[in-house]
Amino acid sequence: MESANKGSFFLDEIGEVSLSIQVKLLGVLKEKEILRLGATEAIPFDLRIIAASNRNLSNLVNDKVFRKDLYYRLNVIPIHLPALRDRKEDIPDLVEFFINKYNSKHKKDFIKSVELETMRYFENYQWPGNVRELENVIERAVVLETGESIQKANLPDKIFGAIPKLQIPSMNKEAIDLERTLDQIENKMLSNALIQC
Repeated sequence: MESANKGSFFLDEIGEVSLSIQVKLLGVLKEKEILRLGATEAIPFDLRIIAASNRNLSNLVNDKVFRKDLYYRLNVIPIHLPALRDRKEDIPDLVEFFINKYNSKHKKDFIKSVELETMRYFENYQWPGNVRELENVIERAVVLETGESIQKANLPDKIFGAIPKLQIPSMNKEAIDLERTLDQIENKMLSNALIQC
């Protein structure tokens, strides 16, 4: 907080902080000063506090695991950020950003894009870990990739469950019932669309 003076201070996953730390944090935010360990003089600060949580803080307050006074002190301008699965249009831009970031980190500036089929998997996956999960998948792919575009071979197996494989009956002695087969395909596609929505 001392280093961030006159700037912004980000508290990530504030909903996971213990009650004892919440009390200390509340005191710091009320007094707008900190006391270094072993020091006798408080150091004033002027900060913009940004707190994030993937849990509903008002529910935590009702459950008495998050202090009400700290909640109201932090909840000045709430911003709800939808899950990545609810804003799939952001995925291509995020993928490009993370490719550039990890190209630079791993000194692999030859990776320029994502294979079209790979992007399809990204857009159909539910991303339970949100942007952090996408970032980890991209870093892994950048590390493993040897070509100019990220291939699906460098994705974790869990991503492949995103697009169902259609079961097309093989040609054999029995005649294929086209209408029945099309009905099965349509039912499978509708079922998967409902699951994703």
